[in-house]
Amino acid sequence: MSSETFCAPSIANVYADPELAAIAMLDAALVITRNSFEAHIPELDRSRWADERDLPEPEVFIADLMLYQIAQLRTMIDLVRRFNEARRARDGAWMLADDEIV
Repeated sequence: MSSETFCAPSIANVYADPELAAIAMLDAALVITRNSFEAHIPELDRSRWADERDLPEPEVFIADLMLYQIAQLRTMIDLVRRFNEARRARDGAWMLADDEIV
């Protein structure tokens, strides 16, 4: 088990990309949910069941499915952040190039 954290965007980043505020709130909720599941459902340590006779209780199985979806959403959130950073870097480079031409 690992306790995860999230990063809040800077004011400048939210100003440039307002959607980052909502994404940060979603990320925080996902981290809190994941940490809560891991803290209160110790069976998640054994969430990969090799034998169908060893299946967990339905609550544990559903929690494990939710943790999988949380991981997928957090990956997409990271991709959005990286895309925005790359776009800002590209736009900044173009702005510098335009300034040099003028």
